[in-house]
Amino acid sequence: MKHMGFIDQVEPIDTAWQKMMARSYYSISQYALDERFFAEAEQAARKAIALDPAVPLYIAPLPAALLFQGKYMEAQDIYLKWKDQLVTDPVEIDQRAFVLGDLFLSHLQNIEGTGTTRMDVERAKALLGR
Repeated sequence: MKHMGFIDQVEPIDTAWQKMMARSYYSISQYALDERFFAEAEQAARKAIALDPAVPLYIAPLPAALLFQGKYMEAQDIYLKWKDQLVTDPVEIDQRAFVLGDLFLSHLQNIEGTGTTRMDVERAKALLGR
């Protein structure tokens, strides 16, 4: 996590490089979320989205990272806008499609009880229709 600042100093070479870096930041955001580094997960997710906004999957860790930092309203906006979006993982071989709301829910279930109130998690689950 502490080395993300060094990555930011590298200038983009081309579109393929940007896509690769976006994927890397997405992976970092997933890892940071799993390890409960919520601010870092937010930062990495935002960088992934900025580098490759055409991949909606990269927004997946962002609302949980926001929610667990107490930023419920920001998380709510993302949940409501993106919960029904059908996505694929651009590096998966089988390219199976899934609903982004299911991934949002799995993040909540994996982290529930840490860094936020039960009420916030329940409100988020209700927004997701789960």
